[in-house]
Parts: sequence; structure tokens; C-alpha cells
Amino acid sequence: MIRNIIFDIGNVLVSFQPRHYYKDVLKEACETVCDAVFASSCWGDYDNGLCTLEEVKQQLLERHPDLRQETALVIDDWFHLMKPIPAMWELREECRERGYGIYIISNLSRDSYEYLQREYHLFDALDGRVLSFEERFGKPDARMFTRLCERCSLLPSECLFLDDHLPNIEAAERLGMHTVHVSDPEAAAKEARERLC
Repeated sequence: MIRNIIFDIGNVLVSFQPRHYYKDVLKEACETVCDAVFASSCWGDYDNGLCTLEEVKQQLLERHPDLRQETALVIDDWFHLMKPIPAMWELREECRERGYGIYIISNLSRDSYEYLQREYHLFDALDGRVLSFEERFGKPDARMFTRLCERCSLLPSECLFLDDHLPNIEAAERLGMHTVHVSDPEAAAKEARERLC
């Protein structure tokens, strides 16, 4: 029986679509710049609490001198990518009202945590969380899942995990969690409700 719902954040609870967000501003450079920023190793370090956003910016400006203006624009503005996804917020609230435990496991920087809490109170009324900037590592590392279970006394077999990234889904399944792979939020919310009946 599922007793707990565990949400990822990016593209689950909030949008994270930089190529769509910046396409009109960056035009033909959009894909190159977004890959250079968000797929970089230093961005992963930023999510894992190992460097600051300013340090990321300096590293990327040095790596991509031909894209300095575009790179700076993205890094200085990127928080605005993150907007609540209504279907998932509705699901979360519905599950809370039905008595399920509500948890978050996410690769997330401290800056993002502070922004999302300030703007949307994303972390209010949670039963627990594991965030990469606090742990110094991120998903799909199995420790992200085991730490939540250990800290909050959860049984993996009683947890439903929602994430948009398939390696994270696979990591959760290896530990015995139920999962919903989120590619379309409304369809995923529907699937989650069906799994909870």
C-alpha cells in the first residue's frame, strides 16, 4: 500500500524548460547556450552545493568567450524559468488532504531553494526532504533515496516517486519504490491518482 508521495521539483512541481523560455531572446544561439550552462559540470556542482552561482558564471564566461553576453543573460535571469505546474500542485494538495506523507527529493541549489520558498512557499507543510545542495551529491545517487527513507522512517515499498528524469526513476525502482515518470504533468497526475486508488 502506498502511504507516501515523493516529488521531484524541476519539470514536476515547477517548470524548467530553458530552451523554450529563451528561444525568442537567444534565437539561433539558444540550444548552444542552454547546453553550455545547464549541462555543464559546474552547474552540477552548483546544484550540489559545491560552488556559488557567481563562480559558475565566471567559469562559463571563461569557457565560452564567444557567448559571454548570452551566457551572462541566462545565468542572471534563470530563476524565472521556474513556475508552478498546476496539475502537480493540485495533486500534492489532494494527497496531503487524503493523509499521504508528502516529501521532496531534488537536485537543487541553495539559491533555488530560497527563491522557490520565497516566491511560492514550495517547502511549506512537507513531511521531509532531501536536497542535493544540503547533501553535496544528487540523484540518481541511491543515497538520495535511502537518506529520506532512513531519516523519515519510510518503507520504499510504501512510496510513490514522481520524476521527469528516467535514470532517477530507475534508481528509485531499484530500491523498491513505486514510480511515475513525468513527461506530461497532467497525464502523470492522472496516473498517480490511479496508482493511489
